[in-house]
Order: sequence, then structure tokens, then C-alpha cells
Amino acid sequence: MPQVGDLAVNLLASVIAGVSVLLAQFLRRRRGEARKRAFFGLATRSTCAVFVPRHARSDSVLSVHRSDAAAIVELAAAARDCGAEVELVPDASEHLSRTLGGRTEFSVGSPVANPRTGALLETFVPGLTIGPHEDSPDRLTISADGHAFGPNPGRREYVALAKVTTEDYPIFVLCGQTAVSNHAAARYLARGYRRLIREYGVTGRFCLVLGVVNSKAFGERNVEVVGDLTEVAFLGHRASA
Repeated sequence: MPQVGDLAVNLLASVIAGVSVLLAQFLRRRRGEARKRAFFGLATRSTCAVFVPRHARSDSVLSVHRSDAAAIVELAAAARDCGAEVELVPDASEHLSRTLGGRTEFSVGSPVANPRTGALLETFVPGLTIGPHEDSPDRLTISADGHAFGPNPGRREYVALAKVTTEDYPIFVLCGQTAVSNHAAARYLARGYRRLIREYGVTGRFCLVLGVVNSKAFGERNVEVVGDLTEVAFLGHRASA
């Protein structure tokens, strides 16, 4: 009989240990989900806005490059993973006057393709400049405080990825030199948010420049951080508490 009692005790201990492990995993997962929602400023049944860039070579404001569409899918998937709904806002002048605040916002594309990006950079990231779209030595060059990143299409392209903190909700700006680089930034943000949380905290702001290497061969997947402009990009703008 003592052996039966010992067996029962061992079984009970195993059950308790198993339940404890499952509970710890559940709590860890819930904490991770809560941190993700806090990072993106999204809650269950909330709504976020994605400002969509128009295709640079199209006359229609509703035409979207397929790589930009892929970027939007990445962002929408991250939002829906937080239990939030997504409103797509196309590049049209009547949408530019939409008020800030009240919900998380993602703005994809350069100021030429998406005027919302230009307004956000001018207001919240004044230390960052984007070169003109026309053919010139500074074409779409991303620069801040002496750091300059000029494109070499198909071989090396750059995208600025910034998180702006406001009093209510964060704003994410993905300002790329190409649609592929926009997709790379969206993928990096949606899948690498844990890395960003470790570096900048759940509510911290940041401004990174990502480099997309040999996009002709690897598309948006071969990406690396080539510059952290957080210290200089926000000069002239005070973060909300």
C-alpha cells in the first residue's frame, strides 16, 4: 500500500507540475500579446487607419503597386492579430485633413506617393528629409544630420521606419524609396516588433533606416538596419508624454 500511496503522490506532483508549466506558458503568451497591443496602440475591437500610397506610374489615385499592397497586408495582419479592425485610406486629397488622434495610424510610401507621409514627417519628424522624386543627384535620398542614404534601385534601396508617439495613439511612418522597400519595412515592423520593444520600449519612439539588399534577387526579405536616426530625426519636435 505504501507503494500505491507513493505512486499517487508522484502522479499528483506530475499533474501539478504540468499544469504549472501550461499556466506559465499561457501567462507568458498573454503578457506577450498585451505588450504587442500596447506597442501598436491597438486593442480588441479597436480600429486603425492605413494610409495607402498611389502607384507612382499611374494617373489613378486608387492604383496601388503590388509591393505596397503586400506591405498593407503585413500591417493589416499585425493589427488583426491584436483583435483590431483596419480602415484603408487611399491617397485622395479629401482624406488629408483627417484629424490625428483617436486611433493608431500607419502611413505607407514617400511624400510623393502619399501626401499623408509628407505631412507627418514635416510635423513629427522634422529632422528627417526626403529628396525630390525627380531625376537629380538627391533623388529620394533619406537624410538627417549629415547621414544620407541614396537609392541604387534593384541593388540597394532604403526606407525610413519611424514610430511617433502622441498623447493618444502611436503613428507609424514607412517612407521608402521604392514599393519593395515599403514592403520590407512593413514586414520588419510586423514581424520584428519584439526586437523594437526590447530596444525602445513599448511606448518609445524611434526612427530607423533599413537597407534592402539586392531586391531584384531577394525582394523585400534581405533587409538590415543601416542607421538609427532616433536621436536626430525628432529634433524640433517634443514627444508627447
